[in-house]
Amino acid sequence: MDVVQERVPGIDLSVVVLAYNEEDGLQDVVQRVMDVGDSADWTYEVVIVDDCSTDQTPQIADKLVVDHETVRCVHHSENMGSGGAIKSGVDAAWGERIIYVPADGQFDVKELIRFMKAAELADIVIGARLERSDYTTFRMISSHTFLWMVRLLFGTTFRDVNWVHLWHRKVFEECRPKSEGVFLLEEIIVRATRKKFSFVEIESQYAPRQGGQATGGNPLVILRTVKDMLATRWELWGG
Repeated sequence: MDVVQERVPGIDLSVVVLAYNEEDGLQDVVQRVMDVGDSADWTYEVVIVDDCSTDQTPQIADKLVVDHETVRCVHHSENMGSGGAIKSGVDAAWGERIIYVPADGQFDVKELIRFMKAAELADIVIGARLERSDYTTFRMISSHTFLWMVRLLFGTTFRDVNWVHLWHRKVFEECRPKSEGVFLLEEIIVRATRKKFSFVEIESQYAPRQGGQATGGNPLVILRTVKDMLATRWELWGG
């Protein structure tokens, strides 16, 4: 993984773009993020996390860095999954607030404006998807099962915990998650709740993928997620 540079102050928002084999959509997503950021009344940067892609994603990311001073990139030497990629992006980010977005085009980056507005009211902004048109039946069932389990184990009541989140930097100064997988987002919520951080949930649009391949429905990913959930439950409540 690339060495994280010393933080540069004065950036309001770091947009972490997660990319694993996203050569079809990465450049377009980053350009749309920059279009929104350039027109906003806050400063921004884009941090691409290339999670050891095997297609042209690393080369596209490097060219974006060369062409745009607001873009930086972290390259993983091995695939670390969504949780590990988010962690790397957070560690590399310089902004006072941090949001992650997928590079597959599922998130409408125009919503960055709404997320930043909501962030004036809370430490953490949680996006709740209105629908998931490209989910298979298996992914939909596993998603609802995951949400039911986190509510049962941790008492959270949010409608959706695995979509786009925005955090104030101070959240990660006090709530360092241990998970490297899908559970990372809910783990942050659980730890932040115990630290009395504030939350707001806003509705968010969801679009079918432009490219790449979803991995959330992989049985091995699901087993790892359940293991992380139980480990966190045991750590915080002793069973």
